[in-house]
Amino acid sequence: MKINYINTFKTDIFDDDHMDKAYKIVTLPSEKDYSCLVILCNSNSPFDYINDIIRDVKGRMASTILIDQILHVGNTNKRFVALDYDGEKICGSSFALIKKGSSIRKATCDYLNKMDLVESSVLTSVQIRMIKKGVAI
Repeated sequence: MKINYINTFKTDIFDDDHMDKAYKIVTLPSEKDYSCLVILCNSNSPFDYINDIIRDVKGRMASTILIDQILHVGNTNKRFVALDYDGEKICGSSFALIKKGSSIRKATCDYLNKMDLVESSVLTSVQIRMIKKGVAI
């Protein structure tokens, strides 16, 4: 799967500055399992923003929304949450396993680095250095 990183951050209603929102929504046009990626921009739970996220994706095709909560839980097996979305509401959720080296992980790390969001996070100093050097964790 390949994410067109430059274009995904500059399109339609999903082009919100991280300073205005607690998350960034990235469309994943070439991903078969997920329609979009929600990158948390702070250490709060994604469920603090679930109503806002649903409002922002409302009316889009039913599919699965992937949330990367690395700034909330760190780089753990609970980092990714998959939300089953029917076009109107969330119908279920589960943790998702996204392989190391995935372009989804790369998109998150690149974005967090670009927006300078990793310094005061729950990540270890080694993980922060890796992201700052462009390594996707």
